[in-house]
Amino acid sequence: MLSVVLIAVVCLPSLAFASSSSASHIAVTGSPGWDIYEGATIGGYRYGPSFIDNGDGSIDMWACSEGGSPLPYDYIRYQRSTDGGRTWGSNQIVLPPTAGSMDALSTCDPGVIKFGGYYYIAYTSTTNRGGTDNQIYVARSTGPTGPWEKWDGSGWGGYPQPFIVYDGSPLVYGAGQPSFVVKDSTLYIYYSWVDNNMNQLRVATASTSNANWPGSLTYHGVALNKSTFEDATDVKYVESLNKFIGVQTNNWGSDVSYVEVFSSTDGYSFTREYYMDGDHFAKSSNAGLSGDAYGHIKADDSPFISYAYGSFGPALNWNTRLTPITFSTVKSGAFGDTFSTGIGNWTAYAGKWSASGGAYRQSSLTADTAYADVKKTVFGDAAYETDVHITGAADPGEWAGLHIGKIKADDNFTESGYLVFIRANGNMAIFKAGTGQVTGEIASGVDPTAGSVHLKVVKSGGNLKVYAGGAASPVINWTDPGLYYDSGRFGLVTRMASAVFDNVTAANNFGDDFSSGAGGWTADSGTWSISGGTYNQTNMAADPGASTMNGVVFGNGVMEMDVKINSASAGNWVGLHFAKTNAADAYYESGYLVLMESNGNLSLYKGGAENKVVVKPVPTEANPTAGFVHLKIMKHEGNIQVFVGNAASPQIDWNEPHTAFGSGYLSLVNVKSSVSFDNVRLTTQTVPGGTANLGSSNIPNLARFKTVTANDSLAIADWDVSKLTDGIESPVFGSAGYTTHPYASDDISSTPVWVDVDLGSDQTVDKVKLFPRLFTDAVGGGTPNFPVDFTIQTAPDGGSYSTVATIANQGNPVGFPQEYNFTPVTARHVRVLVTKLGTPTVDDPGSYRLQLAEIEIYHYQLP
Repeated sequence: MLSVVLIAVVCLPSLAFASSSSASHIAVTGSPGWDIYEGATIGGYRYGPSFIDNGDGSIDMWACSEGGSPLPYDYIRYQRSTDGGRTWGSNQIVLPPTAGSMDALSTCDPGVIKFGGYYYIAYTSTTNRGGTDNQIYVARSTGPTGPWEKWDGSGWGGYPQPFIVYDGSPLVYGAGQPSFVVKDSTLYIYYSWVDNNMNQLRVATASTSNANWPGSLTYHGVALNKSTFEDATDVKYVESLNKFIGVQTNNWGSDVSYVEVFSSTDGYSFTREYYMDGDHFAKSSNAGLSGDAYGHIKADDSPFISYAYGSFGPALNWNTRLTPITFSTVKSGAFGDTFSTGIGNWTAYAGKWSASGGAYRQSSLTADTAYADVKKTVFGDAAYETDVHITGAADPGEWAGLHIGKIKADDNFTESGYLVFIRANGNMAIFKAGTGQVTGEIASGVDPTAGSVHLKVVKSGGNLKVYAGGAASPVINWTDPGLYYDSGRFGLVTRMASAVFDNVTAANNFGDDFSSGAGGWTADSGTWSISGGTYNQTNMAADPGASTMNGVVFGNGVMEMDVKINSASAGNWVGLHFAKTNAADAYYESGYLVLMESNGNLSLYKGGAENKVVVKPVPTEANPTAGFVHLKIMKHEGNIQVFVGNAASPQIDWNEPHTAFGSGYLSLVNVKSSVSFDNVRLTTQTVPGGTANLGSSNIPNLARFKTVTANDSLAIADWDVSKLTDGIESPVFGSAGYTTHPYASDDISSTPVWVDVDLGSDQTVDKVKLFPRLFTDAVGGGTPNFPVDFTIQTAPDGGSYSTVATIANQGNPVGFPQEYNFTPVTARHVRVLVTKLGTPTVDDPGSYRLQLAEIEIYHYQLP
């Protein structure tokens, strides 16, 4: 997995208040649900369900199901409930493939809508027996079960043709997983687009008055960029919120899967609203939202989420869960509690909690676990802090601590998230739910029994840094080697100890949508105000107009914002000034300035002694006078990349030839123009060794399509050594990956197995990324057959091999790719040599193998 190290948010705003939040987010809470299909009992699956709630207690459901033997792969089946989803009638195949046509292999991933007297069902299919290169088709019927007329490219009823055509790599998933919403007279079509280094939710529209609307789509671009382990997004329109709401699973199919929630006001661009709390099962995938015939959820509806869950195996024997949900809001951005006004922000679940003396106290010495949760407050990458005093303990090994990243409000530390704790003897450690204690006992050098100790946890992705007693260096710096807990609730915990907590705070890296004003900013020059949820500078004479972020110093990472020029003469601009030495510095005094002119041209300026434009105006297709333009700036030391909109490639990619400005303050800036800013976000993203992660989508995989050999390879069915570099990271039909023959023991040190990638010519390399096989569990859980002890070796063209990385006791990746970084070297050949194998599969427990889905090689570190 990507190992993450927080670089420099070194001075987060002081939070001396009872409770505050710079942003509110929509939350989805699941009530106790029930299974509507038991695939694990009878075999089969019903995933990617699409629902129409008819408003009279009856619900129609279409779902992807098992196909024939061996073909077709999938059918779309239909069931009906007349009691609000409690029980369901018999299933029937309603939309099979058309033999001899482009959809002959499969009909899957239904998305259903009804308008103009027709039910329309969009679905995924492919002509590729490997299950890649998918495209999207649509059919219509006057009834929910058919008969269906398929779109043939110009009308209805002929041989099916895709109406959303995929034109990317044929070796990758492609386009699929559609969903619909009708709002006013517009049909919104949402779908997945998965190409090399790209996982997106895209959106197109059509007019509902056009009977042949599949032939008249208007494409609106990328609605959401997603990670590898985020799956299909189902979208509905929630009338009470006046927003489009999307749901999807992250870490799908794993023990730490969870349902994410996204929203949009215009239907074209979605932002994260965190996750679903409440009833939820692990190993989930393919979530679907209920809605009416137009894809709406009305204020008086009883909405629900449905998803598949279960272990991957030779057959997809998944259960399907239905969970009633409610919508509410949660706080994020910043939280603080000094307990001066009581404990109204908290819910205690175990132990004896009370407020006295301006602190929160847990007084039970016998509670095996006493814990309390912050109400309706969630955070992702953030700094969490508290003062803690252990006033009594059953023995010196008992503890108090912070529980972060938990999925449900009432989850104990063994059920989800991370527990960072300090024992009465001063030792510290981290516990991960589902795994156990993941770090050793580390002496903190402080005594929590002698008085209050300041405990601070900085989370960035799967990296946790733990500080004690105000020290500048972390006591613990640990990165989760598997799938990590992301956004979540947080709370306080003790075990067999009484403790006093005070000054509890949490603050995201930084994010401001200006919905709560401009309290995080200081206007240095110009005329600044909040209007319509945006931050505006309206003084046309200001040269410059500038406003600085309060108390935040930012180093390597990602800076994003939306900018708009409301009025300006030619050549005037709007931009972001960052890495400046002093908070009050103008853009020409220190730091860097990324600026966009009213004509869309983009430039980079360096202040200080050089005081000049270092990248001259670069034309872009953006028009900041017509609406908001999204700017993303990625900085690592002296490398600066600037992206416009949702572009995968930077418009500017510049390396500092002289002394670089490092960490510094940030300002929003403009010259002689009236401008608006929105959605400012800072995120520290790094890889091991402190090198910035500038986005894997922007750095080429040097191994892709290169020749790979091995000293042991079993070519059978979808397995072959050539699959290691075919660009398919997650196994699909036709490309499961690479496997050896079976071994009787995990110790193969006497006869190591190796795989070798020939890059074709000498390249600079410093990272190898290994993708585990999927869809089968290991004995005892986790991912099977991932190497445990191995080395990475490289050789230049015509030269000998040398070891650049040695890995011992590699933990189970739990389905997540693992990255290995080393000092840059020149190499034509990169070899992974394995001496100890991982745990076998549950269905072949006596056979040890090396199995991988993909190997990728990069030059990731910057000069």
